[in-house]
Amino acid sequence: SINHTDMPIIFVAVQHIPKLLKLSSKIPTLKIIVAMEPLEFESKNILAAWGDQVGIKVMDLSEGMSSLYALHMRSEVKGP
Repeated sequence: SINHTDMPIIFVAVQHIPKLLKLSSKIPTLKIIVAMEPLEFESKNILAAWGDQVGIKVMDLSEGMSSLYALHMRSEVKGP
């Protein structure tokens, strides 16, 4: 189950994003949701606004790969 992990980022199909945002209070470690497919402009704006309200950044794959790299680099600097 997703709430049994400490993962801050998840890659999902677009149709799963609303469900994850609804469950955000039960997944406190989740900070970033990445859509595996490109998000249409209007959908991206709506999902991003909803994500902002619950403290989760919503992005598409191209943005997500950059965030994943940055997250990895921060963990390398901090160490285990």
